[in-house]
Amino acid sequence: MLLDTNDDIRIEVISGLAERKDERVLETIIKELKKGVIFDEIIIAAGNAGSKELLPILNELLNEFRDERIIDKINESIKKIKENVCE
Repeated sequence: MLLDTNDDIRIEVISGLAERKDERVLETIIKELKKGVIFDEIIIAAGNAGSKELLPILNELLNEFRDERIIDKINESIKKIKENVCE
């Protein structure tokens, strides 16, 4: 299901596993964040996963986007991960 060609199904599975902080989803999130087209839900899932492993990629994305809405989502995910790491 993580490799499903249907975007809706794949994103739903990724989001669900990220909310449960299932580490099996981290590699998939990393791959999704490195694609040419990144869905908002993947950025949110990165924050929900809460892994500091995702911070460098999210920080890189901040430099790639000009859309304030997307930048806000990336910053929210970064903040969420940092809060999770400090717990």
